[in-house]
Amino acid sequence: MAFKFNRTVLGFVVWVSLNMSILWGASTLRTVVVDSWKKGPLIDPSAPYAPENAQWYVTWIVLWLVNSYLIGLFVLFRRSAENSVVRKWGPLVLLLCSTILAETGMQVYLQYNQTTHFRPHPTLHWMCRPNLQSFVSSSDGIVLNTNRHGMREGPNLYIKEANEYRIIVLGDSSNFGQGVSGEEMWSSQLQTILSAAGIEKVSVLNAACPGWTTHQGVEVMDAYGWKYQPDLVIAGFNNDAGPDFMTDRERVSKRMWVRQLQSILYQSEVFVISREAILAWIRRLSPTAQQAYRTRLAGEKAKYGTLNTSESLPLVSRVPLQEMEENLLHLQQQSKENDARLMWVNMPINRKEFGLVDRYVDWTYRDRIRIFTEENRIPYVGVDEYWLRSRESDLHILGHVFHPNKEGHRRMAEQIAKSISEQNWMQNIDVESINIEGPPPANTIEVLRLGWSSKTPIHAHLGVALQLHPELIEQFGLEIEWVSYDSGKVQGKDLASGKLDAWFSCAVPAIHMLDTRPDAKVVATFGPLGDIALLKREKDSHQEVDGETGDQLQQVGLVKGSTPHQVWMSKNRNPSVGVEYVERTDLKGSLQQQTLDGIVTWDPWVREWSSQENWSVAWQQPFSSVLIVGEMWALGNLKDPRVPRLVSLFKALIVEIEKNPESIDRAVAELGGWSLDTVRSIREENPIFSQKQDIRISSSVIQELRDAHRFVHPKAGGFYAMAPEWIDGLPRRP
Repeated sequence: MAFKFNRTVLGFVVWVSLNMSILWGASTLRTVVVDSWKKGPLIDPSAPYAPENAQWYVTWIVLWLVNSYLIGLFVLFRRSAENSVVRKWGPLVLLLCSTILAETGMQVYLQYNQTTHFRPHPTLHWMCRPNLQSFVSSSDGIVLNTNRHGMREGPNLYIKEANEYRIIVLGDSSNFGQGVSGEEMWSSQLQTILSAAGIEKVSVLNAACPGWTTHQGVEVMDAYGWKYQPDLVIAGFNNDAGPDFMTDRERVSKRMWVRQLQSILYQSEVFVISREAILAWIRRLSPTAQQAYRTRLAGEKAKYGTLNTSESLPLVSRVPLQEMEENLLHLQQQSKENDARLMWVNMPINRKEFGLVDRYVDWTYRDRIRIFTEENRIPYVGVDEYWLRSRESDLHILGHVFHPNKEGHRRMAEQIAKSISEQNWMQNIDVESINIEGPPPANTIEVLRLGWSSKTPIHAHLGVALQLHPELIEQFGLEIEWVSYDSGKVQGKDLASGKLDAWFSCAVPAIHMLDTRPDAKVVATFGPLGDIALLKREKDSHQEVDGETGDQLQQVGLVKGSTPHQVWMSKNRNPSVGVEYVERTDLKGSLQQQTLDGIVTWDPWVREWSSQENWSVAWQQPFSSVLIVGEMWALGNLKDPRVPRLVSLFKALIVEIEKNPESIDRAVAELGGWSLDTVRSIREENPIFSQKQDIRISSSVIQELRDAHRFVHPKAGGFYAMAPEWIDGLPRRP
């Protein structure tokens, strides 16, 4: 009895120790495993296939297998006779049953506890989970529905209806519609637009998946894409340049029997999770993987763009340039064989996220694909180029470099629909009914649409000088379309609609303009535009000029919501003085007709009227000019910042104006209808034009804008629409 007791205790101790060892090993490995820095949705920290999570899932799988098997053996050997068939085949059957139950348990658990819509795949590397119904993504909250191939909102049947025009979309997260609902993604909207343009039956199938490259595009079409009988294949990828230990093609076995075996094994959650855990251990033991982790800050801050020479690791692009071209030629050839066409979409880049652009965008690949498609007559839809010309703001998800928001997807759908209609591939399509909404595009991606007021000296000085010295524009590598305005309302309307990329303004008008164009920033100042002043009829009046108003002043007229209004509110300390709001064109007449005791206005009218009417200036103060530039033009080419060149151009213009001021003063006076003395005096008093002050934004100008912002938005915070870094150049360096 003592021996049996000791053997039982020993068995129990060994069993407990085995379980504790498994738990301890998993816990230790989970803390030292290297996260895979390779870009891919499978590395979502919440995914069961993420390295740190795979350790725990494998632990529970191993615990189940070990314990169910050992307990089963214990019962088997206690209840069966020696040398019986049960003892001979029982252990194998037990192992098989334990494995089947483990697989069934994982399948059921993940079905109801799935946190990601991705799953590993033997040839695609990962794919969207098939047959999802109203699945809510944990990463961005979007609702997903997929067919048996993981295609978003796609049909299961391959059969195409009679007279149906079918389009299949290949791509990565941008084409997949990361962050937008199924109805908002551009592929769905493209179908709606084409249907409204007269196409009786059109279907657009989305076969894209986040993180994919042209390699997966080819694999998808070979596996099941052509079974859908598409008439048009639209492809667009951003990830081919991404660095990895080997190419996407090399990760896939060339042996057909291996592929077939993998296609069976990958149906098992136990196999897939165990595989990810083992790969994580291998990465932990690999010096190369360790170095990659330290150099590229694995995972959340991984650099996924150009491979810099300073990063001396044995890394390659996921799809080398030559292989990318081979993939496109393969798709083009297959399209011809299947009586279909191929189109490439150059996906838009969010240049506002210039730090991410520097990390994720490889310009070499983009330049190469543009040339390659032209050489091989593959229709090319330059979405990024069009956005650079239209410069519509806020078309991307905040903080994302590639992912358009729902408005961006709408613009993509409109442009792609327009490009398709112009190819004459579809019968009975109403080309004229397809329009690209948003701001009208500039002629080229480089051109700056500059607005300036012909009625405002200083601004008009610069505008006139630009026209007189086009050689300077070319010297600084710029293209400028200048638009002259004699109405502030017209200019405000144009800039609000996106027709201007840069414009001059001052104080309160600048705040109103920035409200309508939140994509713009103040980048420079051109000194004072003259003075804002309180004009009175009595030339011999002894009114104080220090900001106080005397008893004789009863009623003052001004333009409501203007900079003079803001200045008056800050200077007037006498509540008994009434204010009457009048139109600018009525200011002079109101004072002439003595319906008002004084008017608050600004130059050039201050100087003109005070000299013409013999009116007195009770008090006056200068107000500053500012140059405002839209981000979409400023950030158009991060490799060659534009604003520093624009600032240098204006500095050169100022020098030219000083060389021959009289002729330019005369032209400005004629444009605005001012006297030459008025225009000359405003210029001569401006320290910018006498080289006494730089055009950089000074602290006094910043304060002026803050005061104006407080006036326009009394309950809002401070004014922050400054962009001094643009003058230094972007991307900003540490």
